Amino acid sequence: MYSYYHIDRTTAVDILDSLIDHAQTTQHFSIDTENDVTTHRPSLIQMQFVYINQPSIIILIETQHLPPESSPLFIKIRHLCSLIVTPTNCLYAWGNPISELKNFLQFNLFNLTDPPITHNIQSEFKDWFNDRYSSAPERKDQPNDQYSLQHAIKLVFNQWLDKELTLSNWGCGIDERLAICIPQALVGMDRVRWLAGEREIRKLQRQYAINDCLSLTKLMFPVVYKWTPEQVQNYETSLKSKGTIRIIERGHL
Repeated sequence: MYSYYHIDRTTAVDILDSLIDHAQTTQHFSIDTENDVTTHRPSLIQMQFVYINQPSIIILIETQHLPPESSPLFIKIRHLCSLIVTPTNCLYAWGNPISELKNFLQFNLFNLTDPPITHNIQSEFKDWFNDRYSSAPERKDQPNDQYSLQHAIKLVFNQWLDKELTLSNWGCGIDERLAICIPQALVGMDRVRWLAGEREIRKLQRQYAINDCLSLTKLMFPVVYKWTPEQVQNYETSLKSKGTIRIIERGHL
């Protein structure tokens, strides 16, 4: 279970205030980022507030659609981000979390001078999977070989993660409250159909972005806490038995 929120120039102040309250009491966040396929500009930051015994929160920060930096709304968004990217918190990513975030420093939402604790789950997954599933025919043994998130989810949970929208127009404005640019030549039913198509694309993009976070978090628990295949098979029981999530630095249990 989860709830999600778009963060952009249309976000309500009371939603940001509520998210800030949650961020102040949360220490674990899964992150992912997306660049626009045509402009290559950093366009989306996905962050999941990770919990065990309550629904997760996922925020989708559309960096091409932020309010002016001098506005009170931007200041609140920056405050939210700075609470997440702080040295006492732990960030998880499929790749290096700091590398994921560096491209977004230009938006002044946070700084990385004093970085958070980080886990590159892609790198840690390889060590964990090759150890726990040593006889798996699809294991990767070469030093430079890495598992994709899609492949990892299939190997461990036999679930399919659709990556078709990886190369997508992520700067389009996924939040439907952002105005969609409509070609002037479109009128009548052509206009209606075009708008319906654009809304459907944004819906698919939103779910893609959310699924990336959820998949990463689902893998994070067995990888970081070094579960056995039996614990993975009884995932929900293993998860609930933890009670709380500990901050674990790379290589320490």
